Amino acid sequence: MNKNLTNSRIRGSGFNGNTRISLSLDSGNLRRIIGVKETIGPVYSVDVAGSRAYIAVTDLDAGSEDEGFAILVISNPTNPTMVGSFINTGNIEDVVVVEQKAYVVTGSSLKVVDVNPDSGQYRQTVNIIPMPAQPRAVAVSGNNAFVVAGNSGLQIDNLATGTIVGSYATGGLALGVAVADNRAFVADNNGVQVINISNVINNIEPKLIKSIPTDYYCQNITVSGDYAYATDYKSGAMWDSGSKLLVIDINPDHGSTYLTKIPETGILDQPWGVTVAGNIVYIATGDSGEL
Repeated sequence: MNKNLTNSRIRGSGFNGNTRISLSLDSGNLRRIIGVKETIGPVYSVDVAGSRAYIAVTDLDAGSEDEGFAILVISNPTNPTMVGSFINTGNIEDVVVVEQKAYVVTGSSLKVVDVNPDSGQYRQTVNIIPMPAQPRAVAVSGNNAFVVAGNSGLQIDNLATGTIVGSYATGGLALGVAVADNRAFVADNNGVQVINISNVINNIEPKLIKSIPTDYYCQNITVSGDYAYATDYKSGAMWDSGSKLLVIDINPDHGSTYLTKIPETGILDQPWGVTVAGNIVYIATGDSGEL
């Protein structure tokens, strides 16, 4: 595990009002929490870039119902400190930070917010891109934003022009997305949809490479190295009776194991958001309030 948190990147979603943002160093499998930042309202997602964390949250301040994202300095992980916020009109589903721009999934649009403290537009909206239906999650790669919007599937938008350059209907309820090596990995209620996006810039529609079924409800997905990590969520009265983390081989050089599921490592309680940093997988477990 990389102990230098200023060079780490952590991302996830699916948190709720009982979730706390925790930073822990599991040296020797001690599971010792080294820092906690409690929030007033529910936390929907978190992204970490450099020494700052960005959390999408309701009730930014006591007594308010403002939604937006809070900016935390985590250079001292034992004492995360809030240094700023962005108040949004409407709910926030997801926030991703790339090159000092925050991409905020909200309402029926994708907002781009400047989060460079040295910029004259710090914490100001610099672009708004209309989205179909209600977007749920976003991934950014190059000049394109990859947005999933439930039954509307995947939409690809050029960030420079604000135009739609591609789309793909997964046939399910698309809830999460990750992008790597000209492929989009979409989590929906039917499983993981692996989509070829290599020719999007040439106005050629994305094509399905493979649909990987899951046992239950694929809630979120992230990619790290040769593997994709997806939360397979079993809803119902018995929350811990089958939900799990799926690991999928995404390296074409691995031959017969390419785009196949690796045996699960255990049963999880309400796995929603997931992210990977180094050799550690972080899972948000919904109402359990654990990360």
